[in-house]
Amino acid sequence: MSQSKQRRFPTFLIVLLAAVGLTMVLILIPPNREEVPDKRLPWNSHYNQANQLEALGVVLNQSTPNDVKKLFGNDLEVKISRKR
Repeated sequence: MSQSKQRRFPTFLIVLLAAVGLTMVLILIPPNREEVPDKRLPWNSHYNQANQLEALGVVLNQSTPNDVKKLFGNDLEVKISRKR
């Protein structure tokens, strides 16, 4: 009696190939990004006519967190730190 054993493909190779394939697909799909106006770029900070520093579209020491929220949406995180 000759039994022909079918050799199964190893499970870890199936998982590895699926992970590599999914990673390649996700790398090739470009993300949806909004166009950012030049005024809101960090390297485009400048002093206005009132001699106040404008950076990222807000005026330092004048703009409120609500102003920043209107510009950047709800993804807002405020960090306050001090030197010891």
